[in-house]
Amino acid sequence: MGLQGSKIEKDLGEDFPPGEHYFGWENYGNTCYTNSVLQCLYYLLPFRSKIIEYYEREVKNRNREDTLLTCTSEFFNSIHTSRKRTGVIGPKRFINRLRKENEIFRGYQQQDAHEFLNYLLNHIAEILEKEEKHKRKQEGVEKEEPKKEPGGNTFIHSIFEGVLTNETKCMTCDSVTYRDEAFLDLSVDIEQNTSLSACLRNFSQMETLRGEDKFFCDTCHSKQEAEKSIKIKRLPQILVLHLKRFKYIEQAQKFKKLGYRVTFPLQLRLENTMPEAPDADRMYHLKSVVCHIGTGPNHGHYVSISKSYDRWILFDDENLRLMSENDLKICYGATNEMLTYARRSECGYLLFYEQFDESEGQGREGPMETNGGSDKTEKVTCSHGLVAGRAKLLGVTSVGHEIGGLSMVDESADDVDSSLVGSFFSSVEPTCIELDISPPSLLVISTQGDKDNISVQKSSPSCHENNFKEGKHQRQHTASLRSIAAAYHGE
Repeated sequence: MGLQGSKIEKDLGEDFPPGEHYFGWENYGNTCYTNSVLQCLYYLLPFRSKIIEYYEREVKNRNREDTLLTCTSEFFNSIHTSRKRTGVIGPKRFINRLRKENEIFRGYQQQDAHEFLNYLLNHIAEILEKEEKHKRKQEGVEKEEPKKEPGGNTFIHSIFEGVLTNETKCMTCDSVTYRDEAFLDLSVDIEQNTSLSACLRNFSQMETLRGEDKFFCDTCHSKQEAEKSIKIKRLPQILVLHLKRFKYIEQAQKFKKLGYRVTFPLQLRLENTMPEAPDADRMYHLKSVVCHIGTGPNHGHYVSISKSYDRWILFDDENLRLMSENDLKICYGATNEMLTYARRSECGYLLFYEQFDESEGQGREGPMETNGGSDKTEKVTCSHGLVAGRAKLLGVTSVGHEIGGLSMVDESADDVDSSLVGSFFSSVEPTCIELDISPPSLLVISTQGDKDNISVQKSSPSCHENNFKEGKHQRQHTASLRSIAAAYHGE
């Protein structure tokens, strides 16, 4: 069930990132829900740097009472400053403090990872606000300047907080009411065989308020039918998305897991932003995923997958292993044909997207990856929608959008109709294309612009040679998440 840290160190060899550490974490009795969330947070560098900065400023060489914030900072710092690059470490002090702080987490029953994440971020924010208030009082500054928008002023808010605008239009007098609401994560309803982008569009879809849900209109001074929609007014630096996979069944009086297949992209641009939102077309790239394996929120197992220096690493408590970008598809969930397996399948539950730093360019996302020899049909997943290959374009699927079926398109001719290819692309989000690779000729399809601005050109393979080279570690990470699921279920 996974590889120890020493195996990862051996696999990476000279490619081991300088200054980075990869540790497995001990499980203290169904604490995989805390391990998986904290592991994701550790590899979100904006959060890690703030936590370690807090340790250096407020905890180091001080005799302080334990809080969840001090325990988190001490634990993160112990990993960050460890002389060992890999191994197993235990967040025992953090777990003990968590159980003292909140009775929900006091027992040894499995808990909901999203509920824990929500509690942790809000609790840390409250600690920081209390400390800041105490500091202002000591300095003689009693009042804080009022904010124009809802939300807080801590580093938790600067990293994770965004602002939603609820827009409600009265269908009687046409008056429009706006109400802003801060968020640290977005909970999104899911459906079978859909995409994250489609779920986000449904999140902001216009809703009609009727009957008992009528809206009280201040202009009409009475309840009226109204149209309501939600849009994002301010985007966070790190966008946390919670896929609502646990549905409460009234008759059974328990939660049922929705193992639906929901694809999520490596890069994401939100469409449901307000026009006046700052940097409304901001691009995010996927950094971490918390996956649930099992049948319900209080049963099963959590693992996390995080991207570190262009490599995906699976953390399963004390075990960890390298993964390929392509292996993330296992976390999409199950199709209709796999419903008996769906409820206990490995499903992406929490998604962490970080704001894309254009100054670092495509290099931050790493090279393109291929899955085999040059004489076979290969699936190439690329950053920025760039794919390379030659001969026949066999099929197109989008990670972020549904795209209609594509019949066989013969591209062996010298002249390629770019409009024909471009009509099947719906956005600049990353796209997977199955190609029958046959070097030395090379066809480059770039979707850097909109769907009507597709550049198609022939090129020598030499300039793209590095894009198709596999790293040493790539050959050893083919183990599937399903092995964990099978072991968990005793299969």
